Amino acid sequence: MAGDASDWTLVREVALSDAVLVVARDATGEVAGFASAGPPTDPLAPAAWELYAIDIVPHAYGTGLAADLLSAAVGDRPVLVWVRRDNGRARAFYAKAGFAADGARRAGETTGRPELRLWRPGTDGT
Repeated sequence: MAGDASDWTLVREVALSDAVLVVARDATGEVAGFASAGPPTDPLAPAAWELYAIDIVPHAYGTGLAADLLSAAVGDRPVLVWVRRDNGRARAFYAKAGFAADGARRAGETTGRPELRLWRPGTDGT
């Protein structure tokens, strides 16, 4: 089932006092994706906000849902995200959203796979 961004309902939920979880549900009420964000986990972070995760169901690829989730979770503030170096799809998505690698690298916390830190200045110019 292909959809477009108008097929989803975004529900912003505060997961903790200083973090956000945004869940997207499709017309049937099934979860179609989510995004979570909050204070950075990296003490040397170039931004005061970090996108922890964003994921959508495969049938929502290309619909604009991921961009809507990103916007709902982080707004226009400066933000960073860690992404697997070998995840070309994710890196292209973030590049389109204004993120760029800042040179920081690490081994993924759960996978040990190489990750890059991407950073985006605030879309409001900050």
